[in-house]
Amino acid sequence: MEEPSLIAQQQFIEEVGKARDEIDIERCALLFASEINPETDISKSIAALDQQVNGYLEGYQSDPSKTPSNSALLIDVVGRSLGYRGDTLEYFSSGNSLFDHVIDNRLGIPISLAAIYMSVGQRLGIKVHGVGFPGHFLIRVIEPDGSERLVDPFSHHKLSTQDVTALRASTGEQFGQFDEAWLANAHPHDMLVRMFENLKRVFLNEGNIAAAESCLDYQLILKPKDSVFLEQLQVLLDQRGHGVH
Repeated sequence: MEEPSLIAQQQFIEEVGKARDEIDIERCALLFASEINPETDISKSIAALDQQVNGYLEGYQSDPSKTPSNSALLIDVVGRSLGYRGDTLEYFSSGNSLFDHVIDNRLGIPISLAAIYMSVGQRLGIKVHGVGFPGHFLIRVIEPDGSERLVDPFSHHKLSTQDVTALRASTGEQFGQFDEAWLANAHPHDMLVRMFENLKRVFLNEGNIAAAESCLDYQLILKPKDSVFLEQLQVLLDQRGHGVH
């Protein structure tokens, strides 16, 4: 019988091997959570999110005279009805990035809450893309008329043109000259790599080397030739006496 972690990795590899638009971020994030904690019940977490959204729909009464935009509807569902919020008190807790914990506690950081928006959007038939803005992950919601709206999943705030201009200006000192690619739709692989990067830093700060290694293992599934990840993994293996010489 294969170990649970190997099964999770195999299923993850199958999922991320799909076409870009078919990759299920929710399932990928939960498969990784099961790598960190083998007792993670993926089906239970998916069912919990189903139940949360279904609970909203059961009480939802549409007003034919008022058709909310998709972005406004999602903000209302995720932020007000379901009560997801950004954790400002324990921002760097691993629970804010491990997706089963995010679903249970309804707390997260920008990128994990972006994944919640994407998952809820999928259940409601609304297309949501991740946007890999440096330092603060965003989402792009496709409106009924085909237009697009940037949303901050941490604050549940629709970004105006002025907000985007301010974001562009604020990145200069920390990240250098603004790059339009920062506002492009993120490939699911890049989004997952960034999620694992956040967790890797948390685990390293906690001294949890084994969990940090798992983050690197999954990052290397997505970016197998990344020299930085390969070097980091070698350092961790050397620390544990498992290095290859």
